[in-house]
Amino acid sequence: MLVATSMIMGAIVDGDFAGVERMTGGERMSAPDLERAVSRIGGKLIRPPVSSYEKQSFSEVTGTQPRRFETRVAIWTAGQGRTKAELVLRFHEDIPDTVWPEVISLSVEDH
Repeated sequence: MLVATSMIMGAIVDGDFAGVERMTGGERMSAPDLERAVSRIGGKLIRPPVSSYEKQSFSEVTGTQPRRFETRVAIWTAGQGRTKAELVLRFHEDIPDTVWPEVISLSVEDH
């Protein structure tokens, strides 16, 4: 899940919103939705420091079958560093030890 989180965040920073939509199915957030969310954040997005991924946690969503896990990734910009914006990802474990990601939200309002 950590590798997928890093890949999705990297694609968002690179502006590859269509790539994120392909990776996640685009059910909750399509490529245009992601692009609008990034433009609302403002500034040039940058990748979070590698050290931030060392602290990344994944919480199991209770009462879900198959199992699901969520994580929140802080959004960083060149001008501000860490912002109040967050990327929320959910991972679905349909087959044991195999997950597929879903973007739940990308916004400042998630705090």
